[in-house]
Amino acid sequence: MMMDIRGVTLIEIMIALFVFTVGVLAVASMQGVGMAGIAKARLGHAYSLAAGAHIEKLLSMPFDDPLLVDEDDGFHPETPDHGPFSVADGNGRLAWEIADDEPIPGGKRIRVMVTAQGRGGAPLVFTYDYVKVRE
Repeated sequence: MMMDIRGVTLIEIMIALFVFTVGVLAVASMQGVGMAGIAKARLGHAYSLAAGAHIEKLLSMPFDDPLLVDEDDGFHPETPDHGPFSVADGNGRLAWEIADDEPIPGGKRIRVMVTAQGRGGAPLVFTYDYVKVRE
C-alpha cells in the first residue's frame, strides 16, 4: 500500500502567515484602547479623590460658613457659587454650587463639579451631589 505524501505549498504558508498577522495586529490595537481606558479611569479616580476630600471639608464646616453661602439664590450649576479652583494635577478644575432649603427646608444642597479636558477637546465633568443639614 502506497501513501500519498504531499507537502505544504507556498500559497498555504502565505495564507497562514496572513491570518496570523491579522490576529497579531488586532491584539496590538486592543493594547492602545486598553491603555486609553486605564488612563481615563486613573483620571476619574484622581478627580473622585479630590472631590471627596473637598466635600469632606465642606461638610465639616459650620452651616453658615462663607464657603457654604448660596451666592446666586438658587441652584445654577452652570454658574457655580464658588470656584473654579485648580485640582492637584493642574489639569482639572473644581467648583461647587450651593442651594439653600433644598432638598429639605433648612438643608443645603451641595454639588461639587470637577472638570477636565478630555480627548479631542471635549470637557469631562465629574459631578457629586451632597446634602448638609443644620445640626
